[in-house]
Amino acid sequence: MATENQKPSAATYRRRRIVALIILLILLTLITLGIVSVVKWVSGVFGGGKTQAQEQSQEQSQQQQAAEGSKQSGEENSSTGDAKDKNTGDAEDNKSTGDAKDEKEGEGRPSPRPDGSQECADGDIKVSAATDKKSYGAGENPVLILKIKNTGDVPCTMNVGTSQQEFVVTSGSDRIYSTRDCQKDAEDIKLKLEKGKEENARFTWNRVRSLPECQPISAKPLPGTYKLKVSLGSNESEPAAFLLK
Repeated sequence: MATENQKPSAATYRRRRIVALIILLILLTLITLGIVSVVKWVSGVFGGGKTQAQEQSQEQSQQQQAAEGSKQSGEENSSTGDAKDKNTGDAEDNKSTGDAKDEKEGEGRPSPRPDGSQECADGDIKVSAATDKKSYGAGENPVLILKIKNTGDVPCTMNVGTSQQEFVVTSGSDRIYSTRDCQKDAEDIKLKLEKGKEENARFTWNRVRSLPECQPISAKPLPGTYKLKVSLGSNESEPAAFLLK
């Protein structure tokens, strides 16, 4: 007959330990899952707050950058405006300087008048020398020609009288003859010169020599090549050659 206080067998103890171990593992698993859930929840709460703060900080940074951009743009516009004003001022100064320069250059030179009543400027007059022939036989007197041409843009008036004319004949470096040497009763003649038109003054040279102040000279020009230069006031011509036989 079996007794009531019989101890459990070894197999029973093993089963009980296994069941207890399984229960412990289940409890540890549940505790671990709970801890993980709590950590995620805490991270979500505090992490969301941090994200919002970051968004606010980013928004403030963008606003600050926009403000700085506007300020920089304003400074650039101001600099551009200052540069424009300076350039405009420089242009106006240059224009004023140019006007003053033109006005200064124009002093002493009359404004052109279409009717030709103003005096001719030296730069608008071309004087050239010529003879009626290139070669002259013995006893034939050359006709010396002073040509005047208005090369300006409008008609003008000039003194073309004998008081302004001079015909000079040379041979090499030897001065042979000048109309100024023995000139008498020189006169002034005002002549209107049309634009592009040429006028002539002629003088017949009787093949004699002359000296300043009409000093006497007996020598006669010999056959050979001579050159004629003419002048009208301050305008002088290039020499023109001719031959005496």
